[in-house]
Amino acid sequence: MRPVATKPELLATAPNQLWFWDITKLLGPGNCTYFYLYVLMDVFGRYMRGWLSAELNSVALARRLVAQSCLQQGIRRR
Repeated sequence: MRPVATKPELLATAPNQLWFWDITKLLGPGNCTYFYLYVLMDVFGRYMRGWLSAELNSVALARRLVAQSCLQQGIRRR
């Protein structure tokens, strides 16, 4: 019998401590045309910290968005 897993709880007490992200597939103007909307939001104040619209879904684009958003918010790598 496996032990019961506990849900992790994440708490932000100030801006830029905890972000969440989402990638949404949006229908474009033509048949079979899609766009991907990448969004980074701050958990504390629910402010948008970064966004990107692209024609493809890729790890490289997501990394670029996170890096640019951190730079704009003055967040340094630890």
